Amino acid sequence: MKLELIQDTVVSIAEAIANVLDIDVIIVDHECNIIGNTYKHMVSSEIIVDEKSVVGQVIATGKAASYIDINQSLQCRECQYLNDCIIQGMIAVPIYYENVVIGSIGTIIKDKNVQERIKLNIDGIVSFLEKMADLISSKLKNIEDYKKIELINKEKELIIETITDGIAFIDNEGKIIYSNNVFKEYFNVDSSIINKKITDIVPHNVIERFLYNRKNIFNKIITIDKYNVEFKGLITCVNTKVNDDVFGTLIILKKIEVAYKVINELSNNKSLATFDEIICKDETIKNIIREAKKIAITDNNILIKGEIGTGKKMFANAIHNFSSRKDNYFFVLNCNEISRDNYLLELFGISKNGKNIGKFQLANNGTIVFDEICELPLNIQNDLLNYLNTGQIELEKGVIVKDIDVRIIATTSKNIEKLALNREFNEELFYRLNSTNISIPPLKDRSREDFDMLVKHYINVFINLLNKKDIEINEDGLEILFKYQWKSNIKELKKIIERIVYQTNENIISETLIKKTLNIFSRNKKTVKIKKFDEYEKEILENALMQYEDSKNGKYIVAEKLDIGIATLYRKIKKYNL
Repeated sequence: MKLELIQDTVVSIAEAIANVLDIDVIIVDHECNIIGNTYKHMVSSEIIVDEKSVVGQVIATGKAASYIDINQSLQCRECQYLNDCIIQGMIAVPIYYENVVIGSIGTIIKDKNVQERIKLNIDGIVSFLEKMADLISSKLKNIEDYKKIELINKEKELIIETITDGIAFIDNEGKIIYSNNVFKEYFNVDSSIINKKITDIVPHNVIERFLYNRKNIFNKIITIDKYNVEFKGLITCVNTKVNDDVFGTLIILKKIEVAYKVINELSNNKSLATFDEIICKDETIKNIIREAKKIAITDNNILIKGEIGTGKKMFANAIHNFSSRKDNYFFVLNCNEISRDNYLLELFGISKNGKNIGKFQLANNGTIVFDEICELPLNIQNDLLNYLNTGQIELEKGVIVKDIDVRIIATTSKNIEKLALNREFNEELFYRLNSTNISIPPLKDRSREDFDMLVKHYINVFINLLNKKDIEINEDGLEILFKYQWKSNIKELKKIIERIVYQTNENIISETLIKKTLNIFSRNKKTVKIKKFDEYEKEILENALMQYEDSKNGKYIVAEKLDIGIATLYRKIKKYNL
C-alpha cells in the first residue's frame, strides 16, 4: 500500500503533530518522497531527504532514531551538505503496514531552544510519533478494506447479473434491498425498486403467505396475469440466517420455459452405453445387436423381452444412442417403483394439487424407457395407448398437449403375451409395442466364451473401482461360476464378482472364496438346519438388497418392502456388513 493513497490524511496528521509539538514535520514514503510536510519554522528548500538522511535510515532499518544533535549521526557527519544544513537534530519513526515499512515520520529540530525542550521528553515524543504512525497505518487499512468490500460487491453484482434467473433480496419487512436486471425484466420494472414492497412487484398470494409464515419455499409453480405482468414459472424463497436470526430472504424466480430447459439438461441421462460395449462373441447376441441397430434407426416404438438381469436396459440405452434422438432427453421409468397415485404426476404432470412438469412434456424429441411395463396400471396403459394412437396427451377434459414426439422403449421380464390374453395387460398396447421387438437370452443360454468374457470384464471393472492390484481367475474358478444357477443373470453375476474382488487379497481368486460367496447369494439353498434369527434376517436383507440394487432409490424401496425405516435398514446393513 502507498501513502499517496491517503495524502490528504497524511498532510492533516503532519499538521496535527506540528501543532502539538510546535515543530516542523515531514512524512515520507518508502522511496523518500515527501507525502506530507509542514513549514512552520522552515521553507521547503531547507529540507533535503534521501536514503542517507535520518528518515531514510529509519526506513532502511525499520527502527526509530532520535538525534538531538546531528553530530550524533554518522550519516549526518559524513553528509556533503553538513556545513550548509540548518537542521540541528531529528526524531524519526518508521510507518509499518502489515509488517512492512512503507514510510517514516520525521520531526525537525532547528534551534537550541527546541533542542532543550525536546531533551526533556524525548521518550514521550517518540511514543507519540509511533502512535501517529499507527494511525496512518490504520487509515490505509480502512482504505484497503473498503476497496476489498467494493471489489466483493462488484464481483457479487457481476455474478448475480450473469444468472439467468430473476433474483431479489428482501428485508424482514418485505422491502426489496437488491434485485438483478432479469428480475426487473420479468415484472416490467424500469425504475429503481429498492425499498419497495415485494408484494407490489410480485402480486401473488404465495409471496403473501411466505411473508406471513416465513417458511422456505422451493420451486413452487406460480402464475401471474394482472397489473400488466405476465409470469409463469417457479419461485424459491429462502431465509438467510446468522446465529438463527433471520435478517432477510433471497427470492429466485425462473420462467417455466427456462425451467423446462434446465430440467431437460439435468435429467437428460445421456448414457454412454453403446452397442460396442455389449460383451459378446457368439452369433446369437451379435444377431440381436444387428437387429437392434436396424430398429434404432427406424424410430419405431420397441418392446425388449428378457429375464431379470439380462441387460434389457443396456440395450435400451444403446438403441437410444444409436438413433437420431441420441442428443435429446433419455429417461428410464421404473414401473415397479412408482405408486399408482404418482404415475399421472410422473408421466403427464397431473396431481391433486394441479398441473406440473411431466416426463412426456420434457421428453419431446427424446426417449422414455418403461422398465418392466407390465407393472404399469391398466388405466395408465390406456393413457399411453392413447398417446401412441394420437400423439396427444389430455391433461384434463378439454386441456390437450399436442405435438409431443417421444419414442417409447418398453422392457419386460414377464410373459406379456399371456398377460395380454388374460386381460391383465392392455391387449392393443401389447400389439402396438410387440410389432417391433427383440428378445435377450438369459445368461445360461450364452456361450461359455461369452460367460468367461463377462466374468473377466467385471473383475477388471471392480479392480479399478476398488483400487485393487491385478487379480486373475483360473479355469477351475471359471468352471464353478459357469455351473452356478444364475437366477438374476448378468445382474447377479456382476454383484457376486464385486463381492469376490472386494474380499480377494491374493493375485488369484481362490475357489474357496468363490464357493463361499455363491453360497451366500444362492437363492436355491436347501437345508434342514435351524438357523438363528439373525441369520434369517441377514439372508432376507441380502436378497432384498440384491433384487433392488440397480434401482435409483433401491434402499428406500427395500425399507418400504420390509416395512422398516430407512435408518433401521442402514443400521442392519452395517450390523451384517452387507
